[in-house]
Amino acid sequence: MKNVKFPKLSSTERRLFIEAACETLLVRIVTTFRNTRKYASWFGQSQVETEPVVFDARRKEQVLQIKTAIARCRHLVWGRKCLVESIAAKRMLNRRQIPATLYMGVAKNEKGKLIAHAWIRSGDIWVSGGRNRHKFTVVGIFS
Repeated sequence: MKNVKFPKLSSTERRLFIEAACETLLVRIVTTFRNTRKYASWFGQSQVETEPVVFDARRKEQVLQIKTAIARCRHLVWGRKCLVESIAAKRMLNRRQIPATLYMGVAKNEKGKLIAHAWIRSGDIWVSGGRNRHKFTVVGIFS
């Protein structure tokens, strides 16, 4: 992703970045201070996966714009957690009635310690965290 300054973004990109920044902040606060049961409804329906269909051009553009907005939030202090990014992206996609699947997985790191990861797919696009998905065993799927 190119390092683009905020004033040079289009109005749509700015609006989506602000929405993503607010969404990631909200999700970060809630996931930090609340019990998982309090926000589990944000995950979606358990053990149901959406189809990896190819979207039409308009839907694909919307998903890619959300993907970019979420990626830009990684530069914010609160936006560098895979679960935060994934839930925020899912909420933004749901708001636009775009189907998405949230995956949660576990693996062991090089020291043998259990680590977790979350990632999200919408259609055939990996919106957040999908690059490392092959290293993890899926333990939860939500749509």
